[in-house]
Amino acid sequence: LKGDHQRALGYFDEALALQEQEPALNDQTVYTMNNKGVLLMMNDELEPALTAFQRALKQAEQLKQLDKMADLLSNMAVIKIKSGDYD
Repeated sequence: LKGDHQRALGYFDEALALQEQEPALNDQTVYTMNNKGVLLMMNDELEPALTAFQRALKQAEQLKQLDKMADLLSNMAVIKIKSGDYD
């Protein structure tokens, strides 16, 4: 699996599909979406990564997960820096 970016993304998508079917797993969706965003960011897929982080942030806000909100905002800042978007 090392270096198999597409397979890893597929696993994240499968996990998200399962988590979204079960409301008791809503908090896990934040972690999975964050991890997917990190993978995308590591592969310089900055727009999809930002989308993943924004989606996770919305969920974290609803669940009042302040620690994850802070992590996600930090990841979003890294994307802004990498893309040269300082506004």
